[in-house]
Amino acid sequence: LAKEGDRCRPGQILARVTGRARGILTGERTALNFVQRLCGIATMARQYADAVGGAKTRILDTRKTTPGLRLLEKYAVTVGGAQNHRLGLYDRIMIKDFVRSGGGLLVFGGHFNLSCGLDRGTWIGEMLPVAATSYRQFVRDDAKGFALSPADTSFFSKTIDWSKAPVAATVDTSPLKAGARVLLKAGDHPAVIATSFGQGRVIAVVMNQHGTPNAGLTPYWEWKYWPRVVSDCLRWLAQN
Repeated sequence: LAKEGDRCRPGQILARVTGRARGILTGERTALNFVQRLCGIATMARQYADAVGGAKTRILDTRKTTPGLRLLEKYAVTVGGAQNHRLGLYDRIMIKDFVRSGGGLLVFGGHFNLSCGLDRGTWIGEMLPVAATSYRQFVRDDAKGFALSPADTSFFSKTIDWSKAPVAATVDTSPLKAGARVLLKAGDHPAVIATSFGQGRVIAVVMNQHGTPNAGLTPYWEWKYWPRVVSDCLRWLAQN
């Protein structure tokens, strides 16, 4: 009576079953358990999918499902309007494994997007060229900022004009790990840092888009050459 994916109201009849009473009574509890659980998953998936509305955001599920029910629960997620992420460890590569095997990773966000020191002991902390050591480990100057300058001039394109360098107001000051290569500085502080991880490469931009520098100063994210800086980082990451 109800089709897959229909929104149903309380008390609505979803299906009718006919057959021998003994067979129906034998299987009805198991069938109801399946229906209740899978409808519950589909309903919750629909609530999350509706919450993001027409945005480009996609709601993905986890691979951690009830033993023996993975395919059914994955199907219920899609019926509810969300999407399957992966079925198991075999069908998608993890970021850490991707980089270790020769991939590249560009990490933005400075102190706050580095989890304020909470990346210690995690896989992302293991890959970063800086050691996340403590909370609120950064410098900040909202007025003058810290002027950007190349620490490794051979890394960046010759077409970048550094004579009117932009500024960063907030810079993470986590200590560099052994083997880290500073590409760009903000004042005296490392701001864009590269490292290797396994056979891959990682670059961390440890500046934050916070603060309003004085008139006449350009925030780095508004600097016309900033996309070129990012492009040079991506080019280096892709060389593997």
